[in-house]
Amino acid sequence: MLKRMIPWILIMLLAVSFTNINLAEAAGNIVETDITASQFEYSPGEIRVKQGDKVIINLYADDVTHGLYIDGYDIEVADMPRDQEVNTLEFVADKAGRFTFRCNVVCGPMHPFMVGTLIVDPNPSFPIALALAIGVGLGSLGYINWRGRKELTKAVETIGIGEDIDLNKKYPWLDKLLKQRWLQFSVFIVNSFFFAVILFAGFAGTAVGNANFSIIFVWIVWWAALILLLLPLGGRLWCAICPLPAPGEWLDRKTFIERGRERPLSLVQQGWPKRFKNIWLQNWAFLAVALFSGIILTRPLATAIVLSAFIVLAIVFSLKFGKRVFCRYLCPVGGFIGLYSLLAPLKVRVRDTAVCKGHKEKECIMGSEKGHGCPWMEVPWNLRRNAYCGMCTECFKTCSQNNISLGWGKFGSDLLVAKGKSLDEAYKAFIMLNCALLYSVVFQGPWGFVKQWANLNIPGFFIYAAGFLTLNLLIVPMLFALVVWLGRGLAAGSFTSIRAILTPVKELAVITKGLISKKSSVNEAAATTEAEVPGEIPAFKKIFVDLAYVLVPMGLAGWMAFSVSFLFINGTYILHVLSDPFGWGWNLVSTKDLVWKPVGTGVYPYIQAAILFAGLAYSNSIGAKLIDQYQLESKQSLKLLIPITGFLTIVTGVFLWLYI
Repeated sequence: MLKRMIPWILIMLLAVSFTNINLAEAAGNIVETDITASQFEYSPGEIRVKQGDKVIINLYADDVTHGLYIDGYDIEVADMPRDQEVNTLEFVADKAGRFTFRCNVVCGPMHPFMVGTLIVDPNPSFPIALALAIGVGLGSLGYINWRGRKELTKAVETIGIGEDIDLNKKYPWLDKLLKQRWLQFSVFIVNSFFFAVILFAGFAGTAVGNANFSIIFVWIVWWAALILLLLPLGGRLWCAICPLPAPGEWLDRKTFIERGRERPLSLVQQGWPKRFKNIWLQNWAFLAVALFSGIILTRPLATAIVLSAFIVLAIVFSLKFGKRVFCRYLCPVGGFIGLYSLLAPLKVRVRDTAVCKGHKEKECIMGSEKGHGCPWMEVPWNLRRNAYCGMCTECFKTCSQNNISLGWGKFGSDLLVAKGKSLDEAYKAFIMLNCALLYSVVFQGPWGFVKQWANLNIPGFFIYAAGFLTLNLLIVPMLFALVVWLGRGLAAGSFTSIRAILTPVKELAVITKGLISKKSSVNEAAATTEAEVPGEIPAFKKIFVDLAYVLVPMGLAGWMAFSVSFLFINGTYILHVLSDPFGWGWNLVSTKDLVWKPVGTGVYPYIQAAILFAGLAYSNSIGAKLIDQYQLESKQSLKLLIPITGFLTIVTGVFLWLYI
């Protein structure tokens, strides 16, 4: 469906782009305004004029030196505090639309995110973009209804390569490469070098974030590569090359390349508490990191401390429990990657499950002289999804039957797998979507007080933390529960008790309580694997958990849209730190004195819109396919999907409001 909609999305984006062409006659008025700049906001944060007006901006710096650069107009002015001269910016607002003005003089940790808005009327960009979002939502819903039952999607139960492209067979050199013991070590060494540079820069380099290698290469280069390339295409590929678990693994195994000592899997499973065999700890860890992101993303020392803590924890848990317990159950980045790896076409699978069943040695989990048993504690012949396979390549080396292969399948096929869906993963989807939205508000919105709160200013931070956690854990899950309850009632022709809406909160309370009791269930997947009767609407909890996965494509689209603007705006800093990585005055590649300037300011908002439209259409398609698995009547399926489509469209509209 998404392929059929791409031409229409492009046409709609062209329609939006034409809204910035001169649409009105010159107004010719003179508009003069005073703007006070302080860490880290402009007051007023929004200026509204008419096309053709002569605009005069008087800039007054309140605390430190600040600048003002207007995207699209490529003009700037700066002011020092207590400067007796009035620093003025004069121009004719001959371009209609919404333009961001931002600080172009380093003024503190949150400097890259100090922004305001210039609106030149007529500015129909957002109304048109919102109308297009509604059109995409309704259009995809109409297509699904028109398709009817002709393309009924069955639950994906295929284990193994199946119809996927077997990359190992297609490329024999790849098969040989993945079986080499030196492969992962060589990647670890290279990445460990860069990681060491990042830590050194964080601890010993300049405190100015946008001039420090650690901030730029972790939160711009690595982050953009992860979100825009590695996750949508490679899934868990980063976990295969991440250097964080390497030191602990080397210490535990007492070797670097050759097979070292290995603890029996039974000892690891008995050692790690049963009640923690889920991703709730990862959820809480990600929330903790995201909550303090205003500090971590802007201060090199904070970034270095957090990354060092990850290494220490990985070492401690590796020595205590063995395997990659930290990666599977605790690493906040691992949980993030695991969720969105469900969209990726790249996967590790067995070729034929019958071969595994007939083979008694099971080297892939027990290990052999050629390698270790799966460090992620997975059973390869049961692999249906990418979520918990770290692509460490050990199974390629140990399988004596040559039955493991790297497959290339369909995008998002793992989201349709019936088994494995769980409440902890559902909440991960809520958290990821919310954080993408909140990051956009904090780092790209014009609200200075929010930046101050996120910057750990007391007592505002406590208000920010309470709102952040409430939105993630209660408000959005409850809104989605209401949408699911409404859809289920429409599909059934009657509504169950309104108390059913509280079911997700009760489930979360039970599982959270279980984290401190030995009676907690290992996994909530049992709720989603009940036998289904064709035509019978499943229980509320099952629908709630299943349909939470429609937020995965939408969430990734939100993160991609955020990362695009982040990269375009701050990309110049990459060239700067290549010459002077530690802020010590070096000029290694003659780019130290390169003047900062955002690029593609007239382009990236439309890229963001295209990504969000695609995310909306794809999420709706996934929702339809998930509902198809219930084998309901066509009208029932459509009624169940309508509120979900409305929710996704509203989310898209909120993102567009922030970006367009």
